[in-house]
Amino acid sequence: CQGLYRFMCQLFVCFAFLSNAVPRKPFFKKKLTSLRLKQFGPAHFECRLTPIGDPTMVVEWLHDGKPLEAANRLRMINEFGYCSLDYGVAYPRDSGVITCRATNKYGTDHTSATLIVKDEKSLVEESQLPEGRRGLQRIEELERMAHEGALPAVAVDQKEKQKPEIVLVPEPSRVLEGETARFRCRVTGYPLPKVNWYLNGLLIRKMFAGNDHSLILPYAGVQDEGEYTCVASNVHGETACSAHLCVRHQIPGAPRFARTPDSVQCAPGFTAVFEYTVAGEPYPDVQWFKGSERLFSDARHSVVHHPDGSGSLTVQDKVRTACTSVPTAPAHSHL
Repeated sequence: CQGLYRFMCQLFVCFAFLSNAVPRKPFFKKKLTSLRLKQFGPAHFECRLTPIGDPTMVVEWLHDGKPLEAANRLRMINEFGYCSLDYGVAYPRDSGVITCRATNKYGTDHTSATLIVKDEKSLVEESQLPEGRRGLQRIEELERMAHEGALPAVAVDQKEKQKPEIVLVPEPSRVLEGETARFRCRVTGYPLPKVNWYLNGLLIRKMFAGNDHSLILPYAGVQDEGEYTCVASNVHGETACSAHLCVRHQIPGAPRFARTPDSVQCAPGFTAVFEYTVAGEPYPDVQWFKGSERLFSDARHSVVHHPDGSGSLTVQDKVRTACTSVPTAPAHSHL
C-alpha cells in the first residue's frame, strides 16, 4: 500500500518510504456457518475478513436485512480480521438470516447464514399469540427454503464438536516495573474450552467463562518476567500459544538509533524489509506507522522486535505490484 512508513522510538522518529498501490475491497476468507438450536440458549457466529487494519473498513451485522444493534444479550467483535456475533440467549423470534457485511472505499462483501431456534415448548405457548404464530411461520419458511437450497445449509445443532482455536494470539510484551502487562487472547470452540495460563511451565490462572481469555498483570515486577503460555482444551482437543514478558528496570538513559531503517526498492512480487537497532534505558518502545496508522503483524506486515534492540518490518507484496522508494527523511526529535 502506498505511503510513508514511520518508525517511532519514544522521543525519536525516522521515516522510510514504500510505494505500492494496492486497492483491496473486503473479502470474507471464512464464511458464516448456519445454526439450528433445539432450545433457546447461546448462539455464536464468526467469520474472517481481509484486508486487516483498513481504517476505512465498516463492519455491520444484519438480521433479515435489517441492522442489528448491540444490546444486553448481543455482543459484536471486530478485531484483526476476526468478526463475531454472540447471542447470550437466542429465542425462536431470533430465527432468520444473519448477515455480516463489510464495506471500505474499494467495495463491499458479505456472508450470510441462517439461525433457527425451534424450542417446541415455547413455540406451543407463543403460538397462542399473533406474534408467536408469525414466528412459527417464519421458522417453517426458513426450513423449507433451506431444504430447497435457497438459503445456506443449516448445521444440525450448535452442540456439534469443535476443537479449541486461538483466534487472537498474544504478542510479546515489554513493560517497566510497576506498569500493567497485558496478553490479549481470544479462544473459540464447543464445548467452551477450559483455558489455563502458565508462567515458565507453572500454572498461574484458570479461566472457564466466555471466549475472551486475556491475561492482565497489574504492577508487573521482575518476578513476573518469563514465558507465558495459554493452553485451551475441551473434549475434542487442545491448542496452545506462548509470548514472552520482559520487565525493565527504571534506569535513566535517552533512547537512540544505533541503526536507522533505510528506504528500499524491490521488484514486483517481492518483499520489502526495513531493519533497525535501538538502545536506551528504560528500553525504548518501538512502533511502526504508515502515515498516521500504526502497523501490527498481520497477513501483509510482519513486525519483529528482538531483546538485543534490533528488529524489522517486512511488507509482503503478494499482489505483485511495483515497490519503489524515495529518499529517507533524517531522524529527528519528536516532542
